Amino acid sequence: MKHKYQPTKYIRTVPDYPVAGVNFYDMNSLFASEMWGCIVEQMAKDMEYGSVFEHVTHIVGIESRGFVVGQALASEMLKPFVMVRKAGSKYP
Repeated sequence: MKHKYQPTKYIRTVPDYPVAGVNFYDMNSLFASEMWGCIVEQMAKDMEYGSVFEHVTHIVGIESRGFVVGQALASEMLKPFVMVRKAGSKYP
């Protein structure tokens, strides 16, 4: 499915970071873009209508990028948001 908004256009790629041969994808450039709200709105529409996600009751985000994306999506979809931390996280 091709969408009007292409999130990958707004994600900055840092080559060879943290080691040679690995690319780091900086999501902050996407979150700071003027298109972030439009992208979240499109994701919510894709999930709500006629998809396998149509009957979602909660949105779960895994730290830390998942907190940003999940909360934005939950807000757009008017669903409760649940934060999940990775095992061994320094916070309880």
